[in-house]
Amino acid sequence: MPEWPDLSVVRRRLESALGGRRILRAAELRPLVLRLPVAGPLHRLVAGRVLAGVDLRGKFLGLTLDDGAQLVANPMLTGVFSLAPRRDASIRLELEGDLTLDYADAKRMGKVYYVPPGVSRDAAVPGYAGQGPNADLAGMDAAEFARRGRSRRCEVRNLLLDHAFVAGIGNAYADEILWAAHLHPKRPVRDLGPAEWEGLHAAVRDVLAEAEHLVEAELPPELGTKVRSHMRIRGRAGQPCPRCGARIVRRHLGYLETDFCPRCQPDPSDLFPVPEPGRGW
Repeated sequence: MPEWPDLSVVRRRLESALGGRRILRAAELRPLVLRLPVAGPLHRLVAGRVLAGVDLRGKFLGLTLDDGAQLVANPMLTGVFSLAPRRDASIRLELEGDLTLDYADAKRMGKVYYVPPGVSRDAAVPGYAGQGPNADLAGMDAAEFARRGRSRRCEVRNLLLDHAFVAGIGNAYADEILWAAHLHPKRPVRDLGPAEWEGLHAAVRDVLAEAEHLVEAELPPELGTKVRSHMRIRGRAGQPCPRCGARIVRRHLGYLETDFCPRCQPDPSDLFPVPEPGRGW
């Protein structure tokens, strides 16, 4: 799933490459991905318009056109953007300068919404309204972060995944953040002390900032891939923890999976006890 670091880099790349350029043609190659609240093909609505800007709100990437219309994408689990033509493209924009923007979604889980001029995203795009602050926590200090978090009745991993709390974190970076903060994914929010709230706030900010820098360095120019090689804990079940050497474990939390270090991220309830040396899991 694209998360804040991935989409933040994609946003900058798209704005740098396409900002200020005119859309010459638009094609709906897999129409189920596109949501049009007005009659007519996408080409009629956007051809000839200039791409005025690209913005990011949580996991929604928005393209604003010079007439005030917007294309807002929620890639969900499998959507990707590409600056090179893809055989599996769902939507294609061709822009002046021989440039192409493709949105592909192999499982058609994500959606792209056309928002007419004068219509708000909150009204037109499901899930857009009610989002919390962006996951980079710009302008939110540790005290405000803790104040908002303490009002919830949930486990700390679920807090990070709640887009009404902070918008843009998914499964992968939730695991990375909790490992950096030394917090077990099932720690109840109500049990966190002041120092732990400060540590969690710092982990969100620092992990995502570092990841954004690494994704920028590794993402190929044509986009269309997800960079995960820098992750320390996510996807490394069975490998040694890079901090303490204990074996990283994967557990199911409902329908989701989480990777964590049972030694660095102890659970006070001993729900997932650390195995005895040499016995494994």
